[in-house]
Parts: sequence; C-alpha cells; structure tokens
Amino acid sequence: MTSGVAPVEKKNEQFCGLTLNEINQNLVKFWEIENVESSPNLMTSEEEHFENNYSFADDGKFVVKLPLKIDRSELALTRNRAQAALSRVEKRLTEKLKKSYIDFMEEYRDLGHMSVVRNGSLGNYYLPHREVIRESSSTTPLRVAFNASAKSNQKPSLNQALMRGPVIQRDLFDILISFRSSKFLYTADIEKMYRMIWIHPDDRSLQRILWRDSPLEAIKEYDLNTLTYGTASASFIAQKCLAVIADSVEVEQPSLAKCIRNNFYMDYLSAGAETEEDLVELKDSMHRVLAQRGFNLRKYCLNSSAFMSSLKSDSLALNKEEVSVLGISWFPREDNFALRIDIRKYAAFGHVFRRSALATISKTFDPLGIFSPVLIRGKLLLQEFWKEGREWDSPASEELSLQFCQYIADLSHLAPIKIP
Repeated sequence: MTSGVAPVEKKNEQFCGLTLNEINQNLVKFWEIENVESSPNLMTSEEEHFENNYSFADDGKFVVKLPLKIDRSELALTRNRAQAALSRVEKRLTEKLKKSYIDFMEEYRDLGHMSVVRNGSLGNYYLPHREVIRESSSTTPLRVAFNASAKSNQKPSLNQALMRGPVIQRDLFDILISFRSSKFLYTADIEKMYRMIWIHPDDRSLQRILWRDSPLEAIKEYDLNTLTYGTASASFIAQKCLAVIADSVEVEQPSLAKCIRNNFYMDYLSAGAETEEDLVELKDSMHRVLAQRGFNLRKYCLNSSAFMSSLKSDSLALNKEEVSVLGISWFPREDNFALRIDIRKYAAFGHVFRRSALATISKTFDPLGIFSPVLIRGKLLLQEFWKEGREWDSPASEELSLQFCQYIADLSHLAPIKIP
C-alpha cells in the first residue's frame, strides 16, 4: 500500500451572467434535494429576532418584523426599476390577463393586504412586480410575483439585506414516511398562508409597490401589509408562526402540537390516525387552533368516508382519484403512491437541447428514492450534456440525443407502478 499526497488539478470555471450562475446553483440543489440531513438544535439570530419581535393583532393574526442585517438606508433605490416593470406589464398583458392581474390586485386591496400611501413619504424599498401564469392551479391561475431581489447602484436588494433563517420543519422524506405510517390519512393546505401574517407597520415601507388599474390613471404607491412571497425570510417566518402555535397547545394537546411541528411542509399538511374517529377529531382540533391565528385549512383530500361527512361543505374537499402529495401522486381510494410522470414527447430520432433536457428531467421528482435506480440515468445524462459544452439552445450530439430519447421512453414504464 502506498500513501502520500496526490496532486489534484484544480480547474476553476467562471460563468458570465447572473442567470447562468443561478441555473448552475439550482442544478446543485437538484442533486442535493433528496439528501437526508440533520440540523442542530441551537437558536439562531433569526430565531431570536422573531421571538423578540412577534406579537398578535386584534384579529388574532401574527404581527412580525422583517429581520434586517443592515440599516434600511443602505438598500438599493429601486423606484425607477419598479416603474419600468409596471410599464412593461401594462404593455405586455393581453386583455384577459390584464383583467386577472387587476382582479388579483383588487383582492389585495379589498382584504387590506395592501394600502395606498397618502402621506407622500418615499418607501425604503420598491418591489417590481410581474405576472406568473399557473395553468395547473384550480384557485389562482394568475399570480402576481413581487421581486425583492432588484438592485441598483451596486447597493443590496431587500433579499440580500434580510436574514433568511434556518429550516425548522422536517424534510420531505421524513414527512412522507410519517404519512405512510397511519391507516387513515388526510391532506390540506393553508389558504394564503403568507398573507395571513401581518408585517409590523414600521416595516411596511420596505415592501412598497407602484400600481394603477389603468395606464390612463396616475401611478399610486402602496405598501404591502402582509408577509410577501419571494422575500428571503418569508418561509422561515411562516414556519416559526406554526411553531409558536404548536408551543401554545403543547400542554393541553401534545399530540396536536406534535402534528403541527412534524406534519407541515410550509403551508401543506399531511396527517393521519389509526381510526376514523381519531382522524376527524384531529381535523377538527387542527382547523380550530389554526383558525384562531387566521390560518384557514382548505382543499381537504382523504381516504376516510367518516371524514368526508364531517366537512361542513363539499367545496372544502378535493374528491379526486389522484392528487399530488408533496410532489408524489397519491390515490386516496386505493391508498397507493406512484411517481408523477410529466414529460415531453420527443421524436425517436430528433435532436435534444440542453435546456429542454434539464426541464424534462427535473419534472420527475422522487424524494423517497423509490425509483432512484431508474432516475439516476437522467442525472447522469445531464452531466453528459454539460460535458459536451454546447449552448443552451443548440442541439446535442446525435448519440446523446438518442440516449436521452430512450431514457424518456423508458420512464413511461414507471407510470403503472403503485407503491402501497
């Protein structure tokens, strides 16, 4: 046996352009997302900030402050960018999408989630916004996305200035394994979870937007009054709110507290019990406790007839043959899992592009690792696309294109496989 220091050639690669760097970072996450990791139990500075600054409003909802790392005066001046983004939205949208956009913003106003600024003061940070189309959504096919990553004059964006906070909920693997451990199951999600959490009035100018219903009107400034999707700390703050609720019921309802801590993945709940009676009791307790803090559970799906009859309205239940549970297909009546196959059709001898290959392979999601022996081929093929070094929208070699098309064809054989 020979030992010693082996020379390793270090090859540094630099990419020009922010978009490419973000794509490569996302690819790293694509490989790491299925890893099972443990996190320490130490309270972080983000958690201390939350504990010291949260309160409750008169309506029972949480009031939180944004955890800034720097003074707000150091933030980028983004009003011009926000105005340019609004102008692009007004020019780009079709009449149908424009109506949906206006309806979305009107709902924001009507619910008190944004309010017009009347004192003429400038915001600390302006959020550009644009449309996001989600055709698969049954409730909001168009959503307005607010950009907290906008920068100018080499000053930091709001997201760069915010403490992100640790992940305090369990990972997908643990939640899905727990979901399979009970005989009777149900899923639900919290309606508009982020928007049920108030931002402290002192911090609302950090979430300033520009808006008008028509290009013929003058532009008005609004402050977003609730936690905003897309801000760096939003996920952590929402998780901490659930943790506070769990702590509040720990003494009187320890099993409910455990369920809140262990069975939520962001706003999505997947829970179970050994009897239908216990499942209905869990549902009622969960619904009541969360509603006290403004969190309304909806879109129930279940494998229990007693549970279904306990719902106040049929509109609360998603009575489907197949539903998505954290990215995996669940068949409630059979109580089986399956891999969601959502892939493009490729011609047998057509060329494949690196961009389309990445988009297609990333659609097959298997956090439990059940189909890893097959799906690993897709990730290895992605490496081959990178090794070829071609442009994103340039065709891959004929040999690699054929291998990719064969892999896609093989995936179809996984669709009928059900996991009890």
